[in-house]
Amino acid sequence: MVLVEVVALEGPRQQEGQPGGHAQSHSIITKGRDQIGTEKNQPVISSAQTQSLPTTWLQQFDITMRAMRARSRSKRIHRGSHPDTDLCLSKPHPQQSFPLGLFDRLPQELIFNILQFTTAEDLSKFSIVSPSHSELVKSFISCKSSLRVFLQRNLAREQRRTSNRKKDQAAPRLFTDLGLLLKRSTFLLPTRERLLHLGRFITKIFQIIEVEKSQKLLCFGHMFAMFTKGWSEKECHWAFLAVMDYFKIKPKLVDVLTSAPGSIWETEFELRTFLRHVFLSKCSKAFDLRMYLDFILRPYPLVHQAKILFLIYGPTENDMIDWQQLSNPHQGVYRTMQQCTCMAMALKSLYTHPSWSEGSVNSILKELTDCPREWTTRNVAKLLLLCGEAICFNFLVSIALNGKMREVANIFVTLSMIIKDESLQMAWALDLLYKVCRSLKNPHDVNALLDAIPDLYRDLTVDLQEVPDEESYLSIADLAETQAEVMRELMFRGLMNRNEE
Repeated sequence: MVLVEVVALEGPRQQEGQPGGHAQSHSIITKGRDQIGTEKNQPVISSAQTQSLPTTWLQQFDITMRAMRARSRSKRIHRGSHPDTDLCLSKPHPQQSFPLGLFDRLPQELIFNILQFTTAEDLSKFSIVSPSHSELVKSFISCKSSLRVFLQRNLAREQRRTSNRKKDQAAPRLFTDLGLLLKRSTFLLPTRERLLHLGRFITKIFQIIEVEKSQKLLCFGHMFAMFTKGWSEKECHWAFLAVMDYFKIKPKLVDVLTSAPGSIWETEFELRTFLRHVFLSKCSKAFDLRMYLDFILRPYPLVHQAKILFLIYGPTENDMIDWQQLSNPHQGVYRTMQQCTCMAMALKSLYTHPSWSEGSVNSILKELTDCPREWTTRNVAKLLLLCGEAICFNFLVSIALNGKMREVANIFVTLSMIIKDESLQMAWALDLLYKVCRSLKNPHDVNALLDAIPDLYRDLTVDLQEVPDEESYLSIADLAETQAEVMRELMFRGLMNRNEE
């Protein structure tokens, strides 16, 4: 239409008064008017307006350009609702809602393909944008085929990020991020439903990712610790019971507690690994450690509680729990202080728990040092030293109140030798002895305790001199140095007290 108008305007001009000149111009403009008017939704120039138009070619060109501009303006107005317009330019209806944004315009398969390229941490952030995003992520991790690709890509990414020496840390890191993903994607659900999601999720993960048997529980422990981080004690107890039921731990634990120590050593070591890796080793705070220890020990009687503690923290050898090591005076002494640290930390955590009294901790300590047979005095003294002054004081006072002064003296002498070997302050042992003596109301008991200590030093020296034991940790030189250190501290305190008076 435009080309026709321009050609007509550029045609040969006729002289004024020449026949046919006005008629030709009139016919071309009328033709252009008819073509413009036939366009959809375009303004139409009436016949009356056309007849009144001037006949000069410049005015004709001006009229044509106005019609073209009107048509272009009309196109721009109707472009937003035109059916061929691009999706990004169309405006949604005010009543429509798109909770997922542009993801609502995509099919679910395409959305899942996009989410497969994300990291577990980024996907966890995506899940907390809105409830709709949370539902989308839950649907994604419920799809086994999409979850398989997602996990394989994330595991490969973690393995590339870790060095060759730390390849074993790739899987635990991934499971930590997966725990955060599950925690955030289910944060709107009740606790019991979240635990159901945990069970289904961990089942799918272990079917997809091939994890070594030794690392399987360790990876789940990382995931469980992140998933329950920040929960209340009641919610953590529900989670503890759910995990114990999922792995069927309670029947195995009952079998171990009712059997002789070491008779089912494979089950014993399996329980030890499970309880440490899943619940205890990931406790970064003392509150979490005492909480899970309380969950594990509380349903059982005192004797079984001591056995469970030994099962978890006792010495091992060749993937077996060595029940007799701490009772053998020649084979089973803890050679370093670190080997007894975990057991002492567990006792100190229980001591600070509001549901455990001082008497309860003292009773379980007595049962523990007799499990399965009576420990050597040196092992008992090392454990008491690591437990701290409060637990050690209660333990010694309970023995002294039963009239066993010789046993208290034996523990004190052994404590003094350990303090000397570890280059600790001898004043700590003397302060402890002073408090024990003050707690005894009968002066006869105090004198008996003070008499038993030097007698024990003398007896030990005579025994070593008459029958030297090459395998024993004692030597005459060490015993003499320890006794000299104790006497030096006593003399210093005596002189200081005399000067104060």
